[in-house]
Amino acid sequence: MKHIFSKIIRILTIPPLMALLTFLSLYFHGRVLINVSDLLLAIFTITVLPIMGYIIQPFVGHHIHYFSGREGQRKMAMFFCVAGYVIGMIVTIFINPNREILLIYLGYFISGMTILICNLLGFRLSGHAVGAAGPVAILLTFHLTEWIIGLVLIFFVMVASLKMKRHKTSELVAGILLPFILLPILQKLLGV
Repeated sequence: MKHIFSKIIRILTIPPLMALLTFLSLYFHGRVLINVSDLLLAIFTITVLPIMGYIIQPFVGHHIHYFSGREGQRKMAMFFCVAGYVIGMIVTIFINPNREILLIYLGYFISGMTILICNLLGFRLSGHAVGAAGPVAILLTFHLTEWIIGLVLIFFVMVASLKMKRHKTSELVAGILLPFILLPILQKLLGV
């Protein structure tokens, strides 16, 4: 009961939901995701698959110790996230080559791999912070004004995560900075 507001903030700002809102914004503004198939692929690979990790984890966690408990939930979610990013990149590269969409998938994929590597090295980079900041960086990249709302949400994610002691300040700040550093580099490399 003590951290109910923080829990609500963290639930409402889960990375797949933030991604969904970003994709809908891009679609309705006619930017990047300009047809329904691009939108549905993005929603499936970056929203639905990661959420499936949370849904499946309780069943798998009972049988595979690696995926048990809160840390197991986190691992399962990361596994499904990266799987979704890879599927999205493959489809984008081979079926619907579009550099702007590829920029989004590469941004998510490299961010996900960075989180995994940091975690393996003992630095718990905040996936929640990356998942809140990534959509803001995408909205900025494609010049949509909704990034301002996202900036406010990043602040609330940071406060909620600190209150619930989910991450240290350094883990949150690193997670927030990652997409803002990564996307301009990818933008330059892809010529977007």
